[in-house]
Amino acid sequence: MRKQQDKGTRRTYVQLTQEGRQAFQRHAAALERIVALARTPTEQPGELGATQDAPTI
Repeated sequence: MRKQQDKGTRRTYVQLTQEGRQAFQRHAAALERIVALARTPTEQPGELGATQDAPTI
């Protein structure tokens, strides 16, 4: 790992093994899925297009 500061910006450089690179890619993909889900609006009961359960008798 190498750290460098350039014009006030800190940068960190790392070298990964093939296994480490694959683990990092899986981690980044999981974070992207979380962000995508957070950006997707969810429908609340009673909103247009929302499904509702049948009433219980």
